[in-house]
Amino acid sequence: MDTVSLCTNPNILQMFLLGCDSIKEVALTSSSKVENTPLVHKYWPDIGNTIQGNNHKPMIKVYDAHKWQLEIMKNSYFCEIYKYDTLLENAKELSIDYVVSLPGSNLYPFLKALKEGDESYFDNYRRIIYEC
Repeated sequence: MDTVSLCTNPNILQMFLLGCDSIKEVALTSSSKVENTPLVHKYWPDIGNTIQGNNHKPMIKVYDAHKWQLEIMKNSYFCEIYKYDTLLENAKELSIDYVVSLPGSNLYPFLKALKEGDESYFDNYRRIIYEC
């Protein structure tokens, strides 16, 4: 199997944030880029642009998800600024039920299988896909 489907609520940014801080600090409750931009700039200050507002105060431009995802992976996880173990521990705290106050996710079983090299996890998905 060459691909895996990941479900995060509210969005993929949640997965990246899980490795940055405690779940209380990084749990998203909205999929709004405007609301989540401060978190992107908190943990990845070089992503996005600061622009001048009408009142001449700096405003942070909303991040462009298509451009920042690879930068976050390259500059944070591959360089070990943020730790996979933190990502894994926080993912464990997320409910698989998407209708909760914290975001929901099916990330933990996937991340755990990756860390442990559990091929049976992926074999199970392969079997399910081929049976359809």
